[in-house]
Amino acid sequence: MSLQIINSPIFRHSDLKLIGKKIVIKKTPFYYVNKSKKLSSFLKEFRTKKYSKINHDQKLFFQGSKNIYYKRSQIISRIILRKFKEKKIKILDYGCNNGSLLKELKKLNFKNLFGYDINSNYKKFFNKSKIKYLNKIKSNQNEFDLVIFSHSIAYTHNIKKLMKLIKKIVKKKGHILINLQNISKRPLNFLYGDQKYHFNKKMIKNYFGKIGKLQFINERCLNHEFIFIIRLGKNKIGSKKISYKEISKIKRMITNIKKINSNCFVYGENILGALCNKLINKKIIAIVSTKSKNKKFFGKRIVDLKNFQLKKSPLICLNDRSNLLIKKTYISKLIKV
Repeated sequence: MSLQIINSPIFRHSDLKLIGKKIVIKKTPFYYVNKSKKLSSFLKEFRTKKYSKINHDQKLFFQGSKNIYYKRSQIISRIILRKFKEKKIKILDYGCNNGSLLKELKKLNFKNLFGYDINSNYKKFFNKSKIKYLNKIKSNQNEFDLVIFSHSIAYTHNIKKLMKLIKKIVKKKGHILINLQNISKRPLNFLYGDQKYHFNKKMIKNYFGKIGKLQFINERCLNHEFIFIIRLGKNKIGSKKISYKEISKIKRMITNIKKINSNCFVYGENILGALCNKLINKKIIAIVSTKSKNKKFFGKRIVDLKNFQLKKSPLICLNDRSNLLIKKTYISKLIKV
């Protein structure tokens, strides 16, 4: 398949540090692949002590029906509680980081919990937790009822080898739960230079559908992401034709941001904020955020969403507004990219 070059500032996902000026993406029927030459050097960060100190479970997601915020680990653990009634099942969190998801599962009385990560510095977070941390995974070492990938599969070095291993360590009628970004709703994720794989829904069906039966889970507060469970076994699924609209979408978003010629606000201490900071820095009045612990984002002051009532200047936000809780009377105009 053809290679696509996206000319744009490229960022590291852990701290949104600028790491490049373009990214090369290969299109396949199963996933988009980051083919940039510097990718292997970026992936080395995941093994460092510095990386292990980052809390990747800080972001809060708004649950509108309950008017409350949840961490991703809380959302995923409650999905598992609904889907798996037996508390003694053997669960592996692959790419467990500091074990926040496993600790949430422990609170829900799941008993046989295991964590694996390529960064051995995470081991200290499991002391006295009664959760077993694995330094290595051998194909004949364990048989798991459930293996979890929560925002880890996009960073794996070789997805084909990984899934071959996972199929060996999961029981014949076991399950895999995967949570990852929906590139159709978050095309800005292409600009994370340290992510290797990206998926839209048809790609997921094409690739993971070969492994077993898929069940997609709708979670309102994570509606910009995919959550799906694979039940291992033979699954007849035909090849689905793919349209690669996400590439043109990200290029259009970059163009739209560059065209902004008025002073504005930007929603989010995220990759949108980082991109706007590089492309239209002098036009940004402030960053609008939710429950932020920071005072500034790349030198720009942060305005709390609940106090954001300025009407004169527009707000730049993502088009689907999945987590945007802004009363229409607060602003005169939304610039949706």
